[in-house]
Amino acid sequence: MDFLDLQHAAYAGDATAFTELAAQCYPALCRHASYLVRDHDTAEDVVQDALLKAYLNIRKYDPERSFSTWAYKIVTNCALDYLRKKKDKSLDDLPEVPAEEVNQLIEQEDAAVRKERIATLRKAIAKLPPHYQAVVNLYYWEDKSYDEIAAIMQKPLGTIKVWLYRAKRQLKEACNG
Repeated sequence: MDFLDLQHAAYAGDATAFTELAAQCYPALCRHASYLVRDHDTAEDVVQDALLKAYLNIRKYDPERSFSTWAYKIVTNCALDYLRKKKDKSLDDLPEVPAEEVNQLIEQEDAAVRKERIATLRKAIAKLPPHYQAVVNLYYWEDKSYDEIAAIMQKPLGTIKVWLYRAKRQLKEACNG
């Protein structure tokens, strides 16, 4: 059964199809949640809660649209809810920055400078508002398009573009200032 058939079957109430869709999306959803909540175990809990919500609300899903986009939206909302409740997260718990561009630039520098720049970037990202962090993660680390991010975040396309622009500007100021 292909992905589209699975989407329709899950919408029709086929638990096995839903399980297959969830399994295919699970690693990417965990990466996204982990980036947002900065803790792998908590991220798995967030994703499990989100998938349970998705399963219980499967009739609200439009099977003509991407299941993964819908699941990302639910995971993002659950992660942001978690962050609103837990404002005391440590800045040191950020994952390594996997952005190829950043890694290529800093590989040319010696290890001490590289370590310092990564730490600065990680701290700068952690200081961004949660919705900016989510947009940066979805765009740069999850390779989502502006349209997909707008659907996931349930915000207008223009808002997503502004948030990403502002996040990049704040990161540039924090890292270069």
